[in-house]
Amino acid sequence: MNQRLESFRAFVGVSGGPAFYRWEKDGVIQPSTSNSLNIVSVQLANTGNYRVIVTNSISAVTSSVVTLTVISDIFGPKLLAAIGNNIPNGGGSPFGSNTINVLFDEPVSATTARNINNYTVTRLGITDTVRVLNILYSTALGALLNVDAADPNWTPGGDYVLTVSNVTDTRGNVIAPNSQVAIAWGQTSNLITSDAIWDFHTSAVFEPEVFDENWFACDYAPSFWWAQGQGIFYGGVLANNPCLPLGTLWTQTGYQPEPSLYRTTFQWPAHWPSSSTLRIATAYDDGLVLYLDGKEIYRNNAGPAGSPVGLASKAPGALSVCVTNLVIASTNLQPGVHCLEAAVLQADAPSAADSVFALRMDGIAYLSPALPDQPPPVLNLTPLGANSARLTWTGGGYVLESAANLSLGSASYPLGPWQQVTNMSNPYPIRMDEPQRFYRLKK
Repeated sequence: MNQRLESFRAFVGVSGGPAFYRWEKDGVIQPSTSNSLNIVSVQLANTGNYRVIVTNSISAVTSSVVTLTVISDIFGPKLLAAIGNNIPNGGGSPFGSNTINVLFDEPVSATTARNINNYTVTRLGITDTVRVLNILYSTALGALLNVDAADPNWTPGGDYVLTVSNVTDTRGNVIAPNSQVAIAWGQTSNLITSDAIWDFHTSAVFEPEVFDENWFACDYAPSFWWAQGQGIFYGGVLANNPCLPLGTLWTQTGYQPEPSLYRTTFQWPAHWPSSSTLRIATAYDDGLVLYLDGKEIYRNNAGPAGSPVGLASKAPGALSVCVTNLVIASTNLQPGVHCLEAAVLQADAPSAADSVFALRMDGIAYLSPALPDQPPPVLNLTPLGANSARLTWTGGGYVLESAANLSLGSASYPLGPWQQVTNMSNPYPIRMDEPQRFYRLKK
């Protein structure tokens, strides 16, 4: 029997030492002799009661029992999203205006994911469909549908709904028949212009303690030593414009060997989701650390990730950067005002006595139309003969579940009483000469 592979870790903490550990499962000694027991790929056979006995030269103590219950995965995949003209992970060019990137909540069978008969693309509100030509699939990518760009029913950016059936996960569990999701399209909004106003601090000689403050927090109150300007910010001697797409040299900051600090704010649109993509164009010399709402989101040529920027922080080497397509995923942006902060670090080299900073940021959100409300589903039983019948139901995306006995109630969990039927389809055939079973639909 196939199971979804998950990991399990149990650990215990003790004071004093040295200590010796003996892990047991149902009284059988386990291989671990440390303070933790790790099972990388959990199987059904790992079900049982676990405990650890810790001893030293004086005494022994036994932990409380931890019960691990492992059950087979009987649930089919679910649709997460269908995105038109999606941007692949890590940035780069979009997949194409005639593509739909279908994302599931778990890896699915490549054979069923690549079957064009399992997908229907329909204009929202009407029955006109768009022809699917071919499909690519990988665990990282999901399913990438290529539709007929010459189809008269296809308009990039239009309102469409995707219907999926018969796709299974890698264990054979099938998706709910006629699962639907509206196709989302990327919408771009400029959040920070290249000539936006920033607060900046290049007065480390007068206020060195700024680096010990939460200067990257949204509620930070800049002191007298902070100034304002707009990019491109520059200090020292520059031979030419370091990044033409970001404009011209504008605000002279002076040069200091200590990091230069920058702060600004932007507005996240009210109708946008919290999980979106930030696309940044930036120029800097020599190293850069970016913070979003006080959390580090990007670092280059500026030391180890997460390390604080201090008075003596340096870029490891001289570097002049002009990048126009830096893509950063964000998952926690709520409507309203947010802050972006930057620290520009200098290399410790006589030839690197210049400083540059400029930034433009766009937000890319994937927005989809609302699907029409569906009436409550109706489960119908149609006899086909003396010992057979079929179940049918209205509406898409409903899972058919069955139970043999309802009297146990919650005492039957986690194994029941309701479980998704195997080889689910609509219609679903059943035998009337088999033991009694109950059926229901679940969204």
